[in-house]
Amino acid sequence: MQLLEEEKSKPNPNPQLVAEYKVYQLTAKVLANAGAGLFGMEYFEFSNYIVNELITGEGRRIHKEMERIGKNAPYNFKVIFGFTDSTFFTDVGSTERAYQFIAECKERLGVTVELKNVFKNMIVLNLKDRYLAWSGKEEDDPIYKGFEGLSDSAPKWLRRKK
Repeated sequence: MQLLEEEKSKPNPNPQLVAEYKVYQLTAKVLANAGAGLFGMEYFEFSNYIVNELITGEGRRIHKEMERIGKNAPYNFKVIFGFTDSTFFTDVGSTERAYQFIAECKERLGVTVELKNVFKNMIVLNLKDRYLAWSGKEEDDPIYKGFEGLSDSAPKWLRRKK
């Protein structure tokens, strides 16, 4: 979201505005995901698979185009993997190159892209959307993504098939 990026780039960003803009961004993401799910649900009175396909298809198109931009010149990043709202690259070289890529995606695709994390170590499971990553900074905890439903301690209704 442009407002969030503008506020964060100020010498003294207003923490209340940063929090507010993050809420706006998260709300847009949740509404897109909920909209896709809702319109794809056969029991919804206004169910419409075409609307569902439009929402998910546009997300996939943007994701694939971002991968294409990143892996070709002038960036030549290596695509590790991506899903829904994240793309993971290696061989980026510098933060400056990452921000050039972000600016190009914003200009060419009309989307807001952010550099959320830089990992020093990462393990990607051979299962969709699951990874363990760490920034390399002592003060940062590792990030476990997608493991919630795999544990035997999780309730049966929450567990995903392995």
